[in-house]
Amino acid sequence: MSEANEKEKWIEEILKTFDNDWESFRKNEAFDHVSSKFLSVLETGNEFYRAKEYKAAFTHYGEAVKIFEGKIPVNERFWFKMGLVYRTLGKSMLKEPSADYKQPLGYQKAIACFQKAVELNPAFKEGWIVLAFSYDKLSNFYHQKTLLKNQLPPSKIDNYFQNLIACLKNELAGLERVIQLDPNEKKIEFWRRTIKHRLGLFKELWGSEKNLDEN
Repeated sequence: MSEANEKEKWIEEILKTFDNDWESFRKNEAFDHVSSKFLSVLETGNEFYRAKEYKAAFTHYGEAVKIFEGKIPVNERFWFKMGLVYRTLGKSMLKEPSADYKQPLGYQKAIACFQKAVELNPAFKEGWIVLAFSYDKLSNFYHQKTLLKNQLPPSKIDNYFQNLIACLKNELAGLERVIQLDPNEKKIEFWRRTIKHRLGLFKELWGSEKNLDEN
């Protein structure tokens, strides 16, 4: 199993522990009047995503987000679930070529939600894990863009490298926080070492690319 698939499987396992949250959120006064419509649109998006109809999934996830925005109570688990919606939106964006310029947006908004979740509860281990893995997904997007160096101006490639390295640094910080919370997470420690090594390689590669552009 690839590293990316293994991380996605890990997230699926985390999700199982949060399956009952939507039911409890329905009872929240701030959520009550939009819950049915939101959950209906969200599930329709999930059905399209499972059917690999990514354009339709993208549309429904976007609609779900619009229904939901501005109605989030100050609760780390709620921010976590909202982050998961944005993360799924990000996955559908990455599979919809016509949305190329928007592709990072879903993951960026997911990261903002996960960040709020761990700010509210710094001991929220699952929040830190999914935050780190979302940075991982975003770093993959920027890495693919750096490979277009023969098709894009140097300034654009330089910007992609900066974003790539920033994502890897943030992913590393998130994984280190998980280890602080639970030193027995051996798989997280393995990924931490992997990301630290990858970060060093990309820093070196970025430096080489800049030197080539200047010569």
